[in-house]
Amino acid sequence: MEADGILGHGFCAETLPLTPDEGAPAVATLVFRPGAAGPRGAMLYVHGYNDYFFQTWFALRMEALGVAFYALDLRRYGRSRRPGDLLGYTRDLRVYAEELDAAMWRIRHRDGHEPVVLAGHSTGGLTAALYAHDRRADGLVSRLVLNAPFLDLTGGAARWLQVDAVASTLGRACPRAVVPVPEDARYAGSLHRGLGQAGAWDYDLTWKLPGTLPLRAGWLRAVRRAQHEVARGLSIACPVLAMCSARSGDGSRPGGWYADTDVVLDVDRVLALARRLGPDVTTARIPGAIHDLLLSAPAASERTVDVLDAWLGEHEPG
Repeated sequence: MEADGILGHGFCAETLPLTPDEGAPAVATLVFRPGAAGPRGAMLYVHGYNDYFFQTWFALRMEALGVAFYALDLRRYGRSRRPGDLLGYTRDLRVYAEELDAAMWRIRHRDGHEPVVLAGHSTGGLTAALYAHDRRADGLVSRLVLNAPFLDLTGGAARWLQVDAVASTLGRACPRAVVPVPEDARYAGSLHRGLGQAGAWDYDLTWKLPGTLPLRAGWLRAVRRAQHEVARGLSIACPVLAMCSARSGDGSRPGGWYADTDVVLDVDRVLALARRLGPDVTTARIPGAIHDLLLSAPAASERTVDVLDAWLGEHEPG
């Protein structure tokens, strides 16, 4: 365990050794502040694709609300990336259950925090939903919070059929093959302070790439399998909060679409699918938010925390 130079403020990064994966050693990284009080329990946060956890302000806000905060950098992402790793690559989203289990054990048994809220953004939200479903009988997850979960693709039925055909055939035969997708750095440009489009954030551009992370066929197949499972319906036993921007955008309008809409998801469809996660699902739209609610403009990001705090208060475990 060592001091985390990204979050600062006394946060530490702990390497979690994992079973070798994809023919190579694998590790994940748990970020937390040792000894943090958690009168309301703890939160374990999972980042999205082409991402890692760097939102110090959110970690501190959760602690100020009485929730001990933990975040995972999954294998082959961010702090957990090792030489030779394919950034973000996996052929099965359920492989991440190993680091989620390891983190849960440390939070609950070593550090003594109960209950534990599991939270995830985008693909991390999809992964978190699968985990909450698979572990529903174990009582590990008291509540599930989803920040713009990647529960489906954008576009119409024709595109979905095309993507599924590629995922099924190429994903089996050549899982590491790169699927060509249009390059669009405008979303990243709207986020990062150094990319010249009035972004407000600083983060490592080798861990969160400024363009499109190479989309590998095996990863795409893993995501589509998980999304189809959601569409059929999950049985998550705990309460679920699914939050998204109020609107989707297609990126065609300069500036504004990237500043106040979700240019990644069809939010209407995602929030409709969220209803299939379990019997107790609350959905919320955040006006003015972008795809990552925590990187939105201050009014939208503060509104996200307000909605989250109120929902947690209304869904305290009995």
